[in-house]
Amino acid sequence: MPFGGVFSSNTMKKIDFPIITRTRAILGTLYAPEKEKFPVVIFCHALGADVSHFSLTAEQFASGGVGALLFPFAGGSPFDKSLFPMEKMTVFTEEEDLNAAIFALLKNDFAEQIFLFGASQGGLVAALSAEKFFEKISGMVLLYPGFCIADHWNSRYPRDEDLPPFLNLWGVTLGREYFSSLRGFRVFEEVGNFQGPVLIFHGAKDPLVPLPYSEAAQKRYRRARLIVYPEEGHGFSKEGNKKTSALSLAFFQNILAGKDPFAF
Repeated sequence: MPFGGVFSSNTMKKIDFPIITRTRAILGTLYAPEKEKFPVVIFCHALGADVSHFSLTAEQFASGGVGALLFPFAGGSPFDKSLFPMEKMTVFTEEEDLNAAIFALLKNDFAEQIFLFGASQGGLVAALSAEKFFEKISGMVLLYPGFCIADHWNSRYPRDEDLPPFLNLWGVTLGREYFSSLRGFRVFEEVGNFQGPVLIFHGAKDPLVPLPYSEAAQKRYRRARLIVYPEEGHGFSKEGNKKTSALSLAFFQNILAGKDPFAF
């Protein structure tokens, strides 16, 4: 593997994994099982989130024989070190970042299969990339995916003259381009054609992403299961995250074994 620094344990290695787009460079971390070839799950974090939030899940996956790639979206959180301006970030620059990560994995022969795992805005980004790489993505897990994002902001700012030059949200400075890029975007015209299995988790008490969006996504995808946590909101509790990680790993392992993905 042509990468940088390596941290090893008895069951996995953490390897620096550079991701390059046309205009920016991102440093990701690959959690690799101790074998030459293995499947890889690419994690896509929520707006403003620290990608290290996924580190325990990544370690659990790698210990179970499934690699994990974690990286910060450029300009997508205060934890990003790419120097890409926050105010230039959009859903679609994040899609470019994810596409570049997929390309980088495809150029290396250790990645036997590729899966996506996205939360909130990262869930929307994962869904968009899955449409473009439908032949290369073996399955996808979405946590409270932000399928409402365009509808929300277009409703809040119905005219171009209403768009703010800047808006600080969860530690991220959103620029005017973030909102203007969503004009005319209709989510279920852009996602839902991916033919692989999709596992969706959503909290019934989510105040940010209404549950009906995930219910609509389940109907839109050909092979999808929606798991609703009655007491969870946007971002799960420690117990909710633990359950989600275990079910997601079982989902990926079932696909790899040629079993029913949802048999858990």
